[in-house]
Amino acid sequence: MHTLAFDFSPDDLSLKFYSLTIHMMKKLMRSALLAAGVLGSLYTAHAQSQTVIKANIFSPLVRTGNFAIERALNENHSFQVGFYFTGFKADGTRFNGIGVTPEYRFYLSDSKDAPAGFYVAPFLRYQNFKLTSVGSGGGGTLSTFGGGVTAGYQVLLKDRIAFDFFLGPSYNAGTAKANDGSTESFSTNLFSGFGLRTGITFGIAF
Repeated sequence: MHTLAFDFSPDDLSLKFYSLTIHMMKKLMRSALLAAGVLGSLYTAHAQSQTVIKANIFSPLVRTGNFAIERALNENHSFQVGFYFTGFKADGTRFNGIGVTPEYRFYLSDSKDAPAGFYVAPFLRYQNFKLTSVGSGGGGTLSTFGGGVTAGYQVLLKDRIAFDFFLGPSYNAGTAKANDGSTESFSTNLFSGFGLRTGITFGIAF
């Protein structure tokens, strides 16, 4: 009579179990890494842009360069800083200088996250100009500080191309000073007092 015998030592069983465990762990790690890569690519494809760099498309018509950068803070809020420089002439006075406009935006659309959709934005504005009287050639300076509020709507096309439309009242206070201490008269109504802040900007989102 023949007897079949299987001779496995405890060490052999432990080694086989260890090898099988390592093999299974490697498979699980490969599967986890693959799943993480797929989910990461899907998230990247659908994550909305958070930053917009833009320019006012009509400001060159009045010898002005007007730019802004906006950053979303969360789903409903963003912060924007605008900057412009100008060499505009109006009512016999030439303005050469800059303006800085920080603003905080509250996005109100339920179906869109910042920085897209309808918003309301209180803002501040500081302006500093060198003034030249076109008629007499006299010079001076003007510094103003003010603020206001705008309402607008920003569209993100393909999550990369931004169009921003805004309109709202503003007020800036400041006094023009002649360089030579004379009573030179400068017309500053365009950049001081009550006004209307409006524009259409075009930009890139990322």
